[in-house]
Amino acid sequence: MKKHLNTHLLGKHGVGTPKERKFTCHLCDRSFTEKWALNNHMKLHTGEKPFRCTWPTCHYAFLTASAMKDHYRTHTGEKSFLCDLCGFAGGTRHALTKHRRQHTGEKPFKCDECNFASTTQSHLTRHKRVHTGEKPYRCPWCDYRIDYHRTACSFTDSTGCHVRVRCRKRAVFDLRLLRLGFHILLRTYGNNTVNAY
Repeated sequence: MKKHLNTHLLGKHGVGTPKERKFTCHLCDRSFTEKWALNNHMKLHTGEKPFRCTWPTCHYAFLTASAMKDHYRTHTGEKSFLCDLCGFAGGTRHALTKHRRQHTGEKPFKCDECNFASTTQSHLTRHKRVHTGEKPYRCPWCDYRIDYHRTACSFTDSTGCHVRVRCRKRAVFDLRLLRLGFHILLRTYGNNTVNAY
């Protein structure tokens, strides 16, 4: 318990001395304060996921037992992490931490290039692509690329051609979705698509 308290005091309040990061990954130079953390990290490189979900018909596997337990709660609907300010119930401690930032306004993930700040690491990672121009997500049928994998998903018919696009999160048609949707229409029906509208 003392270890957890020391981690909390250092991380949240800046009290204490950080432990030396003496365990370094030889593949990517990330370093860790504990050997077990390095061992878990190495599973990212090997692709090993030893903890399988035991829910019938589910085939997900995870690096850690705690990640598997968090996932398992999505099947059971258990939401045992409660917000003391509004009653929000989250399935994981991480979900509660993200939620609490709505109350506090905390945005701990900051861009090095501009004044952008975010409540989550994933939003910061996506934002950084504005500066780098990186477009890591590729259309499965051609070389078209886009910067955000959840912007749209595409559906194929039996021939593997582009068929239609829909937004995964909501029915909002943003510029990226429009761009990818138009691209897929062109790939499917050719330049005659433009004349049809």
